[in-house]
Amino acid sequence: MTDTLSELETKNNQVASKTVSRRGFLNVLFKGGLGLTALGGLAHLSKDIWQPEVVNLGIETLRNPKTIETALSQSASLLETIATKDERAPGAPAISRNPSYRPMGEIISEAIDNYQKKGNRVTFKHVDGYKDTDYYIDRMQEIASDNRNPELGKYDTQSEVVIKKLLGIDPKAFSRAVINDPNFFPPGVSEIWNSSIYYFSSTTEIIIPGSGFEERINEESQIDNGISTEEVILGYIQDIRKHVELLVTNGGQPISAGEIFEYCLNRDEGSIDMSLRDTMIFLKYMARNDISLTSLDPTTFLSLGKSQENEDWFKENILDEYGKVGNYQTLPHETYPYNGLLSKYESVANTSVDKDLHLLNQIGKPYHAWNLALLTVAMPPPIAQMGLAWHAGLLFSEHGPVKIAADFRAALELKDISAKFVQYQNT
Repeated sequence: MTDTLSELETKNNQVASKTVSRRGFLNVLFKGGLGLTALGGLAHLSKDIWQPEVVNLGIETLRNPKTIETALSQSASLLETIATKDERAPGAPAISRNPSYRPMGEIISEAIDNYQKKGNRVTFKHVDGYKDTDYYIDRMQEIASDNRNPELGKYDTQSEVVIKKLLGIDPKAFSRAVINDPNFFPPGVSEIWNSSIYYFSSTTEIIIPGSGFEERINEESQIDNGISTEEVILGYIQDIRKHVELLVTNGGQPISAGEIFEYCLNRDEGSIDMSLRDTMIFLKYMARNDISLTSLDPTTFLSLGKSQENEDWFKENILDEYGKVGNYQTLPHETYPYNGLLSKYESVANTSVDKDLHLLNQIGKPYHAWNLALLTVAMPPPIAQMGLAWHAGLLFSEHGPVKIAADFRAALELKDISAKFVQYQNT
């Protein structure tokens, strides 16, 4: 590796003066050795799309949602190239194409089709408070015209500039509206939004409104048989886990998480929206909580505990279908430092742990993808995509290129996924 990012950007002054087609964009990537000589070209494309004022930028994006899809697609390709071409620590595994990758729309459609083939009916409904894109445009216009919300056109650090170029979008366009305005989302929407971006901090937070977990707790409370909320939560998690492990034992290989979704459809009488909640809850719990516990405590069950047990469970049971590059089933438990090209920029890369090779980080890909699918229950795809851009910009160094690219690939499926779900409204 001979070029620094600054040198590569300097080389691209010539590129930045031209409009780069997708094919030309990728050609420039590969000719760059490390794949970063197209940063200037990406910046140029972004500048053509995005406005300088942060909130107004978000408004223009919502008026033409194709712009964010273009940015996400180009960014995913760039991050995938970085991941496969970047230098790794001595002895570390290489990042290559993911042979198990499947689009989220295909995974979800397969599960629904399998459930319907058995003569079952599926239903779908949005959350109470669901609003279309015009609502969010109006809200952002209110924010943009508020004197208490000054424009954010400048970047304080070089790292912020690099992240913006890597993502191809300005993540602050969304954060300015959401973070500074607690009333941006209607109540029913905010519940789904919060559950998608935060870890569960108490046993009550795992009970997402409209989930099968909530329904089972309500059923038990009506029976009044003395079973605690924690017992109901753990019981349903163990039911799903046993189902997964039985399928793996019978088939002799990891299964698609789509089979979890199909199982939840069976448990939730064909409710797509309820089953999405349950699938996400289960995958997040199995990735980020102590899965060795046989009983839950309202305050302590949320600790991760033995992370290697979580890692092993995903490697053995859940196929890594998320993202075109990288596969957590090939990763060891060992962690490696990162001194690649992005390490030169504070907050862009975690130098102590190479996140692309960090097994515990990578097993979060499944629940990230199902989080995104779940967001279609609460909001139009462009809002979910903008939210993802904000999240990726905020935590770029903690996720790394492989995971963020996988998230972007899943986000690009949301328009089609949402359209499929809507077909089952009022059925």
